[in-house]
Amino acid sequence: MPQNEKIELPGFEMIEKVGQGGMASVWRARQVSLDRIVAIKVLLSRARDDADTERFVSEAQATAKLKHNGVLQIYDANVHNGIYYFVMEHIAGYSVGEWIRRKGVIPEADALVVAESVATALEYGWESQHVIHCDIKPDNVMVDADGSIKVADLGLARTIGAVSRPKDADEVTGTPNYMSPEQVLGVHDLDFRTDIYSLGAMLYHMVTGKMLFEDLDGEEVMKQQVDGTSDDALDMNPKLSMSICWLIEKMLTKDRAARYSDWKAVITDLHKARRGAMLASQELAEGASTMKRSANRTKPRRSLQVVPEKGGRRIPAAVWVAIAAAAAIVVVGIFVITRAPPPIVDHDVSPIMVDPQGPGRDDQAAAQMYRYALTWTRTHSGEYDKAIEQFRKVMRDTTGTKYSLMARERIKELQVEMEEAVAAVLTGIRNKADALVEQKKFQEARAVYEEYAGEFSANTEAARRAGAVAVQRRADEYEVVVKTEQKRLADEYNGVLDSIAMAVVDGRFAQAIQLAADACTRGSLSAKSDELKNLEYMLRTVATMDSKIGESFAAQEGRTVNVPMVSGEKTFKVVSVTDRVVVGEERVHTGAYTASKRVEIRFEDLSYEETIRRLGTGTSDELLIKKGALAVRAGEYEQAREFFSKVSPLMSTRLMERVSGSAVDHQERIAEYALSNLLKSLGIDAGEFDAARWAAAVKARKLSEATIGEARSKVERYRREYETTTFLKKVEPVLEALSNGSAAQEPAGELDEAAVRKALLSRNRSLNANEIIIDKKTAFPGYRLAVNTDSLTDLGTLRTVSDGIVELDLSNSSVRQLGAMGGMALRALILADSKVSSLPLMVDVPLELLNLRNTEIRNFMSLSRLRLKNLDLGGTKIQTLDVIKNMPLVVLNLERVEIDDRDLSVLSEIGTLAHLNLSGTKITTISPIKKLRLQTLELGGCRSLNDFSSLSDMPLSRLGLSRDGISDLDILRGLPLTRLDISHTKVTSLEPLRGMALVSLNLRGTEVTDLTPLKGMPLRYVDCVGVTPNDWGPLAGMPIQDFYFSPQPQAILPLLRTLSDLRRINGRAWGAPQPAN
Repeated sequence: MPQNEKIELPGFEMIEKVGQGGMASVWRARQVSLDRIVAIKVLLSRARDDADTERFVSEAQATAKLKHNGVLQIYDANVHNGIYYFVMEHIAGYSVGEWIRRKGVIPEADALVVAESVATALEYGWESQHVIHCDIKPDNVMVDADGSIKVADLGLARTIGAVSRPKDADEVTGTPNYMSPEQVLGVHDLDFRTDIYSLGAMLYHMVTGKMLFEDLDGEEVMKQQVDGTSDDALDMNPKLSMSICWLIEKMLTKDRAARYSDWKAVITDLHKARRGAMLASQELAEGASTMKRSANRTKPRRSLQVVPEKGGRRIPAAVWVAIAAAAAIVVVGIFVITRAPPPIVDHDVSPIMVDPQGPGRDDQAAAQMYRYALTWTRTHSGEYDKAIEQFRKVMRDTTGTKYSLMARERIKELQVEMEEAVAAVLTGIRNKADALVEQKKFQEARAVYEEYAGEFSANTEAARRAGAVAVQRRADEYEVVVKTEQKRLADEYNGVLDSIAMAVVDGRFAQAIQLAADACTRGSLSAKSDELKNLEYMLRTVATMDSKIGESFAAQEGRTVNVPMVSGEKTFKVVSVTDRVVVGEERVHTGAYTASKRVEIRFEDLSYEETIRRLGTGTSDELLIKKGALAVRAGEYEQAREFFSKVSPLMSTRLMERVSGSAVDHQERIAEYALSNLLKSLGIDAGEFDAARWAAAVKARKLSEATIGEARSKVERYRREYETTTFLKKVEPVLEALSNGSAAQEPAGELDEAAVRKALLSRNRSLNANEIIIDKKTAFPGYRLAVNTDSLTDLGTLRTVSDGIVELDLSNSSVRQLGAMGGMALRALILADSKVSSLPLMVDVPLELLNLRNTEIRNFMSLSRLRLKNLDLGGTKIQTLDVIKNMPLVVLNLERVEIDDRDLSVLSEIGTLAHLNLSGTKITTISPIKKLRLQTLELGGCRSLNDFSSLSDMPLSRLGLSRDGISDLDILRGLPLTRLDISHTKVTSLEPLRGMALVSLNLRGTEVTDLTPLKGMPLRYVDCVGVTPNDWGPLAGMPIQDFYFSPQPQAILPLLRTLSDLRRINGRAWGAPQPAN
């Protein structure tokens, strides 16, 4: 019958084919008459004649009489249109073979439970009908949905064999990797011991994950089963107990006479092994088993000459020829081997059924024995095992009489009664355990199975063991769910605290308070509500901390004080203090006269040191946070860390982590110094920085053609090195002038600045005129309008007077709606930290630069119609990056954005991207973007990123790895890096950097001790705070302009004397007093 032929059987609805082997296919079907789901095994062989049909049905009926909880029940067997089929119990579970394929190795405890259940079922088959299986293997043992173990195909080898072999063929059944030596050799009188061997091979497979002789072909496997050996299970799985290894060795004894004498002995040793007890079995001679005996199991012993027992002789070569012929037609499941005599199986004798032999009795004695057994059973109600044993004795001792048959039937009845009673007990146990599982009381549910000691405790032990395993599996699954949810909540909570810490360090206390207040209302964070409420209260107190400054001045009313200001010291008499302003009288001397002048001192006009002093001393979290935020604003990063380190643990670490140092400011200063030096190299000394003055100086300088070429080359290199800085935008007119050999052209038309100011002031009453900044400090031809105050809430009629404005900066403003922006010819829009919550459609706005950093915008769909080159989404809640995939982006900032590895695939499509910031994201790989031609990549704080190998594919000139998991820089060899930040990493060796042309290097917080690889580099910026090198000498003579290090006066001073270009040390002008350690 073709394997793909559609099957139709009377009385059954064939649902689907669920399996296909070399001898049969298996279908899931519905038995229409009983409306139940069954499994149907359809043989590929067809009936040849009536004798075939009769023999098949007869054998199948005998097989169907096998009824045992551990045996897959055969309901029916028949022949339809020449097709043989069995109707079997349907199992809603999986096979042990699938279990092994899924897990690799089955734990010893579980494997022993399976083996004991199989042994119990096979014992029943042998004791009840002298049936053996001949094909025990993991795929023929099923685990039902309730955890019970069932043996499939018990007795079917006989029935299949009755119809599958040719008339002139002998047969042998089995699967090579599990076949006993006597099966391979075609021994006639197979008995239960061949199944013991197969079960031993299956147990070996379960606990090692490997079949016997797994890597060999069928012919060689069969040869090895007779004469070969396999590795000790202990060597393959060192966790195994000694008991199970001795057990497997004995079950795999090649000489069946040396194996277990009956199934009871096997079950006894399986039970001992489960309890961890040593087996009492006599030790086998070395080499008697298919499994080698490892030196790990025995002490070394002298070699002994082993004399084979009877039957243990060497296999003649002629037999191997027969084995090879048999292996040539190996199939999975049932093997049919046709070869020359001697015959293996006589057609008229079942190779599976062994006829019992016993002494005859006369009818009178037989009747007396039978009546005694009946009487004993009635007087010992419930003692099924002993009653069955009584009738088994009758059955054996009265062979040949009707009482032997009657005893056999009574045994079946008792077995059914016992199975029903056992099933009832198990149902009660399961119901009780299931109720506890529903309540998530898994430990108690396991105890119900494991500690049951009532009726049929022994009979239910295997099922209870499996039930306990199933409960533990449920417990493990539930624990995973609980831990996943706990991690999600922890991530959410930590995210809130991180956002609050960032706002605090940036001095945005109002936003920090709002974040804490919003978090208090989240149901998912209810368990942390007390902590969040306390944090909100503390932040509100911090926001009022300036009152201490006012109180310090109020205490000095009427007195003349000398106050350090940002602009220098000022002496005045304190008159009053109102609303963050100190009103005073300053004495002014004009010739011979002295007059008083009213002065108003705002708190923010005070110097950093004076502000800290007037806040007073104390160790409260509120005061320390206030001082730390002020230190950050003043650029005193080390002091900020010191203040924040003393705050309570909830926020201390987060605040310190957010103190990013002055890296950004340093970079801006380096860009300024670099351009100043560039101009000087061309003979242009423009003095202190002023974009207009520098551009005028370039225009006034008449450059030769050769000098213009040199200038263009230097400008191109400068743009490449500093293109991510804000300073670059400020000096674009200067660079254009240098490139063209003349000053940059002015934009056409003039802006009516008075009209712009009037439009804004008329709609924003609290806005001061000096808060409106209009200048040409933009990268685009035209004007920049900047209003960076929360006093701005409405743009009013700005667009009617906006001709000439190409850049609009509304950072930190309270503007929420941008409708008034429509029609403006903006090239750049900056909304960082503003209250804008939605974006209008901007189809008529030619934007190239958009900054939405830290805004509360949720819908970003309107971005999809823009052709941006520079986009900052840092700290936003954008859900998908699909809206930007068609943009010609050059610069993209995704710092602290909730993206994952899948989002990076979108970025891989933006071929123009050159500068990318992924700092603080949760990505785990950068491989999706390795083909981008990135020049700048920031990965600082990507704590989930462990694989940095893709960096070697990028032409990076600037790379940030601060606080990442990198420890070895070897992957950076050969990169054209000029700027590198590896601060707070586990890097200890700089050797891979040798020969690079770095101009900026941040080693802060690393354990680097050898600076030799840096020798000869053109470094202008170096941060070695917290680094203690063995020798500072390799830095001598470098063009370092900014140098950061921990105070080491004796060690560092000789180096400083060699740095002729040095301008700043630890952020202070070189030569100014340095802070004490």
